[in-house]
Amino acid sequence: MKFVYLVFGLVVISSCSQSNSTSLFQYKVTEEEDLAARYLDQTVTKQQLRSGIESELYELENKIFELKMQNLKSIILNDLIAKQSDKKDLSEDKYIEEKILGEVKVSAKEVDDFIKNKKIPAQHVNDELKQRITQFLSQEKRDELIESWMQKKMGHKSVEVYFRPQRPTFDVPVGVSPVKGHKDAKITIVEFSDFQCPYCADATENLKKILEEFPDQVRVVFKNFPLPFHPQARDGSNAALCARDQGDDYFWSMHDYMFANQNMLAVEKLTEKAKELKLELEDFSQCLEEKRFDSQIEDDLKLGKSLGVRSTPTLFLNGQLLSGVHEYNQLKSIVKEELSRSE
Repeated sequence: MKFVYLVFGLVVISSCSQSNSTSLFQYKVTEEEDLAARYLDQTVTKQQLRSGIESELYELENKIFELKMQNLKSIILNDLIAKQSDKKDLSEDKYIEEKILGEVKVSAKEVDDFIKNKKIPAQHVNDELKQRITQFLSQEKRDELIESWMQKKMGHKSVEVYFRPQRPTFDVPVGVSPVKGHKDAKITIVEFSDFQCPYCADATENLKKILEEFPDQVRVVFKNFPLPFHPQARDGSNAALCARDQGDDYFWSMHDYMFANQNMLAVEKLTEKAKELKLELEDFSQCLEEKRFDSQIEDDLKLGKSLGVRSTPTLFLNGQLLSGVHEYNQLKSIVKEELSRSE
């Protein structure tokens, strides 16, 4: 494949250096909405162009969206500042620092709380990391103060935004995966997760809250996606499925235990938990030893990769891709939006 790219690159360079040659690609305007390209007697649609790279395109579209949102906030902020009677001859930046922000401080306790909440391992904590966390928290506070000031000056009215990235949608089969929630729920959230991933633990807590708030409207499907650099994640996946082999409720008990105790995923600890759950220990241990559900885990991995899953957690809400950790209120908002569509 690298050779093909190299040859293609040489062809492009060669064509650029020969002014009399005809370019392989000609850019034209068309009224056909889904047409992306035409060659010989064949056509390529825009949908075909997106196929297989939906996740990567969505990440780029999110970055473009964030840049646009930053610019939108800047436009509104500068307009509001210009209308203030106490602006006088102050520049926008000076006005923000003196009239809106004042002195922004981050305490050592706030830094320590951040480290604790994000479950950052002690061996990774040093002065440089604490400095970066301090800068991050300081910027968060600045953003909150500015947004609060803007809301006040706008009489707490909302800004209507008419653009946002379009989430790609996939057909994600439930298959034989563990399911929690009402079987006739209008919303199915398929979660690709890793038992050793700290961000997955956060996502799990958010999904629990969603199930509590929308018990009849949401169900959650768990897919195993153990990452190669998490050495105990695959054993964790096998342990959860071995527990499920003795009853669905045991899966979710083992699931909750592992996400709450991610430093205790060694086989002996998982066996202790199985004993505590009153599982049939001989069968559980044999299941774990022979990796009885390894093929199911592999199927989940293959499915995830085919859908563009690159990291954990990755959610599909009624097929809509939601990569990374979404804060609870953000996830709740997406659920409500999806429910309103189905009414």
